[in-house]
Amino acid sequence: MAEAGFEDFVVTAYQGIAAPAGLPDDIAMRLNRELAALLAEPTVIEKLKKIGNIPRPSSPEDYKARLAADIALWKGVVDSAHLTRI
Repeated sequence: MAEAGFEDFVVTAYQGIAAPAGLPDDIAMRLNRELAALLAEPTVIEKLKKIGNIPRPSSPEDYKARLAADIALWKGVVDSAHLTRI
């Protein structure tokens, strides 16, 4: 992006798991623990790295914060570029 004039432009891709709104906290936390344990397995880490992914488990709160920050960032980009739906 530096070639296009955006020196400090950094975008990273990530993946996450979402659940329905209103999911009880105890179930969300159990899913988070189980997924974190899975992502700590050496065979899973190896397979993910082979396809270019680096597992970085986080908490539901951290994921919500990341999504909120990304939505705000890209809303700003869309608004400043005056983009609209076709």
